[in-house]
Amino acid sequence: MIDVSSHIEIRRAREDVGAYTFNLDNAREWFGNLRSLEWLTPPPLAVRSRIRVATELFGHSLKATYEIVSLSPAEHLAMRADRPFPIEMRYLLESITAASTRVTIRGRVDPGGFLSFLGPMIADGLRELYRDDLVRLKKLLENERPSRAAF
Repeated sequence: MIDVSSHIEIRRAREDVGAYTFNLDNAREWFGNLRSLEWLTPPPLAVRSRIRVATELFGHSLKATYEIVSLSPAEHLAMRADRPFPIEMRYLLESITAASTRVTIRGRVDPGGFLSFLGPMIADGLRELYRDDLVRLKKLLENERPSRAAF
């Protein structure tokens, strides 16, 4: 099992960060490897919502169907997919001050089989990916007002 996390401080209130971050219509603006996102259940985002995403990782296209397993609009989002391998993504928002939020992305992946020997490389790649996504999110939220709310 690969368990990787990254975090960043964003100078915005937790509610603002959650409204933008948990609005999947904004995902393309800050997820660097996202190629497409399709709602399989009608929006808005809720527990048991399902989405299909296509991403690129290590030069390979990956498609996964995620189900939202936990959601609190200004606190956390957790989602899981079984294919192409079991993966769980968690996004956690914690207030540092009234105007500052710590955002953490945590991914747990079980590549299994012959991919398991690539664990350290996959972990390093995911860590870099999460860090880059968080830097993009920080720039977006600290430099401009989000145009779309989540709920």
